[in-house]
Amino acid sequence: MIRLIVLTTLLTIGGCATVNKTTTKDGGEALSIDCSGQALKWQHCYEKATQVCAGSGYETIGKKGRPDTDPADRLLGVEPGKFANRNLVVICK
Repeated sequence: MIRLIVLTTLLTIGGCATVNKTTTKDGGEALSIDCSGQALKWQHCYEKATQVCAGSGYETIGKKGRPDTDPADRLLGVEPGKFANRNLVVICK
């Protein structure tokens, strides 16, 4: 029960993956998806990319950040240590 309360609080505080338009090196349009923080994981970036490119799919053109911690190494579902930065850059097909 305590774990559920902590996770709910963290998800509320942590928010959701955010999407911003960006420009590729060749001048094309891309989407930068930020899923940084303790409550979010890489899966949140991929889910958001699927959502914003609904029906057409997407191509990943960039990814920056550290891998997610193994679930066994998390304390109450949260990664211990530093703030995790995660950013995925995609182009909708």
